[in-house]
Amino acid sequence: MSRLAEPVRVVPNLIPMIDIVSQLVIFFMLATHFISGDVDVDVQLPDLDHSVAKEAAKEGEPHKVLLNIKPSPADEKVLGDVNIGAVSMTALGEKSGKAWNQALLEILVARKAAADDAKGNLICVMRVDKRIAWAGVQQVMMIISQAKITDVRLAAPLPVSD
Repeated sequence: MSRLAEPVRVVPNLIPMIDIVSQLVIFFMLATHFISGDVDVDVQLPDLDHSVAKEAAKEGEPHKVLLNIKPSPADEKVLGDVNIGAVSMTALGEKSGKAWNQALLEILVARKAAADDAKGNLICVMRVDKRIAWAGVQQVMMIISQAKITDVRLAAPLPVSD
């Protein structure tokens, strides 16, 4: 009688799957980092579920500038820092030897001039932390008015629908 050959044991090779999974993890980590560059997640909008502050998607729509207004670490009711996207006005002012409000004014004037050159309107969207007193918000609004920006909007959460 002939002997049957021993069964061949098949072991799946997991290395390609591990390689693909690790590449996907790296991709999503980088994609999340680039997407969250403009929005400061430390700013707490009142009951924030969704923000109405979105960038213009189509050509011909107005230019937008997104201001993130954060509280001071020492006292949450006091204005701490104003960011345009991820750029801190306090840090920018220190680099150029100016106060944060002067740095903010110069950037807003430049953005307004660029919008005027493109025959468009400049919309200033303010994401204000809910812990800041209104006096801090008024400071920023005065700077916006000095830059001759007339379309100012406050980001607020959208109502949650059931």
